[in-house]
Amino acid sequence: MNSRDRESVRKRSAFTLIELFVVIAIIAILAAILMPAITSAVQQAKKTRANAEAKSIVTAWKSYFNEYGRWPVRNNRLFDGVPGVLQNANESDSTGMVMVVNVMTNIMYPDASVFGADTTKNVNPICTNYNAKRIVFLTFRSDVLNVSGDLVDPWAKPYKFMFDVNRNGKVERVAVGSLGATSVYDSVISWSTGPDGVESDDDVNSWD
Repeated sequence: MNSRDRESVRKRSAFTLIELFVVIAIIAILAAILMPAITSAVQQAKKTRANAEAKSIVTAWKSYFNEYGRWPVRNNRLFDGVPGVLQNANESDSTGMVMVVNVMTNIMYPDASVFGADTTKNVNPICTNYNAKRIVFLTFRSDVLNVSGDLVDPWAKPYKFMFDVNRNGKVERVAVGSLGATSVYDSVISWSTGPDGVESDDDVNSWD
């Protein structure tokens, strides 16, 4: 190979390397452009799922009310009489969605054997006290439970809910943080605290 041929090969190699850098640069630019759109689409999908699940919780509680003619409230306390449960029925904090799992389903969570019984039926006190018929009002995938047994949203935070305990046709959600008070004309509401995990404008609720 003469010197002219070797020079030609070097030029072709250098040009190919430049092309590679150009391709990499184009890919990086496209990725930078597309990533926000992909992230936004993922978040929107999570919000859509949270909205559907919050509405399912509301539907389940309404079915519960139709069956028993009451909410699981006594002495203005949610799940009153169950050890460790001291939730004021008018507060907008979560009561612990593990309670919902045990009331609204007939699954064994925790395992019925913990309470000295067999595992053929749910004998958790929260179930026997508030869903004596052991009716399944709510079904869900196992992956929506966290390690504590709470029913959680796509951001791994427990859903929240409130009832119209006064039976005046609306639920009063108190002001929390930057979020103002809300009156929702329904018998029960449920919501997710959204991507930031706190009460704010990005909450995903059952009434919108």
